[in-house]
Amino acid sequence: KDNDQQISNNLLLRTDEINYKEIFQGIIRKRKWAFTTGLLFFIGVLVYTINERIVNPVYLGSFGILIKDPINSTGNKSNDVISSESPTFFQELASGSRRYDIDTLIFLLKSPKFLEPLAKRFDMSPVSLSGMIDISVPINTSRYRAPASVLNVNLTTRNREKGRLLLSALSERYLQESLRQRQQKLKDGLEFLYKQAPNIKEREDKYQSQLVEFRNKHKLLDPISEGESLKLQQRMVEESLNDINSTLNRLKDVRKEVINGSITALGFREILGSGLSITDFEQSLLDQLIKVESELATAKSKFTSTSSIVKGLELRLNQIQPIILKKQIDAVDTAINLNQGRLKNAEEILKKLEIKFLKQPMLIKEYSKIKQELTIANQDLLKLNSSIKSFELELAQSLYPWRLISTPKMGSVPIKPSFKKNIQFGLIISIIFGLLIALIRDRMDHVFHSAKEIKDNLNFPILGEIPYIDKFADSRDKKTELVSLLDFDTPNKEVELKNRKDTYQRFFYTEALRNLFTSIRFSKTDGALKTLSITSSLPKEGKSLLNILLAKTLNDMGEKVLIIDADMRRPQIHNRLGINNILGLSNLLTDNTISLEKVIQSIPPFKNLSVITAGTIPPDPTKLLGSKRFKEILSELKSSNEYDIIIFDTTPILGLADTILLSENLDGVILLVGLGTVDRSLPKESLIRLQTTKTNFLGIVANAIKTEYSIEYSKYGNYNRYGTYSLSPNYSPYQPIQTYMTYADNKADADADTIL
Repeated sequence: KDNDQQISNNLLLRTDEINYKEIFQGIIRKRKWAFTTGLLFFIGVLVYTINERIVNPVYLGSFGILIKDPINSTGNKSNDVISSESPTFFQELASGSRRYDIDTLIFLLKSPKFLEPLAKRFDMSPVSLSGMIDISVPINTSRYRAPASVLNVNLTTRNREKGRLLLSALSERYLQESLRQRQQKLKDGLEFLYKQAPNIKEREDKYQSQLVEFRNKHKLLDPISEGESLKLQQRMVEESLNDINSTLNRLKDVRKEVINGSITALGFREILGSGLSITDFEQSLLDQLIKVESELATAKSKFTSTSSIVKGLELRLNQIQPIILKKQIDAVDTAINLNQGRLKNAEEILKKLEIKFLKQPMLIKEYSKIKQELTIANQDLLKLNSSIKSFELELAQSLYPWRLISTPKMGSVPIKPSFKKNIQFGLIISIIFGLLIALIRDRMDHVFHSAKEIKDNLNFPILGEIPYIDKFADSRDKKTELVSLLDFDTPNKEVELKNRKDTYQRFFYTEALRNLFTSIRFSKTDGALKTLSITSSLPKEGKSLLNILLAKTLNDMGEKVLIIDADMRRPQIHNRLGINNILGLSNLLTDNTISLEKVIQSIPPFKNLSVITAGTIPPDPTKLLGSKRFKEILSELKSSNEYDIIIFDTTPILGLADTILLSENLDGVILLVGLGTVDRSLPKESLIRLQTTKTNFLGIVANAIKTEYSIEYSKYGNYNRYGTYSLSPNYSPYQPIQTYMTYADNKADADADTIL
């Protein structure tokens, strides 16, 4: 089942993709068409080439022109982009000596207007002369490398002598024109440069004035230097701020120490001058305090604490200390206020410097722009003056700017038509055209032609190959029943001697059916095969006749066979076997009172062959085939031992659901593919429909393999299985509506489904 599913997926993919193998097989089938068409086309190309070579030969002449002197060329830079920084900018701009002018030059040299004087001289049309000329640059020259220095001029003509004269005159015309163009270009270039001088001078004066105005406006010469100076001042002010903050912090600490009394008069005296200052009066008091403290310390070392000297010094110390403390605090506060004022002034100065510095970038940008434009204007003016002098010097000289590097020469052997090229072209086109015709012809004949094609295209095993029988085709044309034709073994020596070919056809047909039955039995190895259906994609592929003939073959082999006509839309079995269709499958399914025995009919010549016809045509056959009653009847037939095999004749697969619904209840389903009858795409669609259900698909039977027989009376016969075939011209691509229309027509031909 997994393998079948994979094959189904492959079929689904192959319907949407290009099948290159099928294309190749189509070409092989129509190889005669491809070979004949290609050969005729190639012969036509060869005849045309020989005729043109004799009647209208084309000759080629050429010469080369050097348009730039490689020795005196100044510089070899790539100047594809114009830059005013180039020292030769104005010379190139005025002279137009850029690489991209080569294309314009070639266009000019080939233009009918330029060639008009030469065309009149040789009594020719300027347009036709232009078409004869081809100008190119050397192959190794690239647009993005050094400028081209050489032009190759080719002239094609059908008159060799006239072409030789024309080629010489053309080279002279180019040289003279190059001299005239050079002189004219120099004059025009010089005039152009003279016109540019006032503009460049005006630009220089303009930017000079802008620079002066800028300096006067902002009171500075160079904003870049000014910015550097401001930055230096900022750093100095920032350092001063750091010093002031340090002094303030130290003074605040001294004030706390003075208030707490943790600093002596001597210690206070040591910090004087570091931001502190006192008057002379305060200085004398401080000196007295220091002196008293010193004397008190000396007295305490000599006298007792109750001594009058010690007490006198302590009294004097207590009188001076409050005054000194107040003076010390005042001195510290004065120093703090002074430093705070200095700090504020420094911060204001720093803020002004920052504001001024922030303006500098815009000033620098404006100044740099003016300075740059002024520099460019000065450089352009210098280059312009240099270019004018260079042009005046060149104009004074009268030298040809171009020269011939190869003399004009007309070839003696025709170049067109070329045998080599035309044969190669004809061979390639012949192959392509032949293959195309073969594919078109094969597409018009889009049917299967052999069993091998069916196997390769559908990727399923071929259970049997049924040969073509003329006798059965005649029976359809004459609308006769088949019972009289089924007895292949009727002894009739006179007929056999008269038509030995028909005898052998019937023999091999019988053998093909026996081989088919053998293949069917071996194809189902997981259980007994009792219910079987051989169906087709479309009507008229021969399924009904094959079912009947297979049943007859099994009857001859001793098998008990039951044929059930499950095609309740356009039943054929009763017509082909010449029996009535009063009661059949539809009556059995719709009326529970009818038993199987009432609807089963026997075929008198064949004792082991029975038939259940389709019965009365019901309004909805699909509903009957999917009913519970049908499954019960099918189960009853399979469980009984009356029949060895039951064959169902069904509707075609495409366009109708009957076969798909019925096949899910059968032991095996076989797809019949008519050779030369059905479009290749239709069996694929049928297989896809079968694989998407629970159908036990067994394989494919190839029908209507037409064979040629060679009869020798002294031998048994020679049977060539794969020979020629007869292709029905009436096949057409499948459209579902065709099947419905065929089954809807109750007055249609009763033999429509019994053709091989």
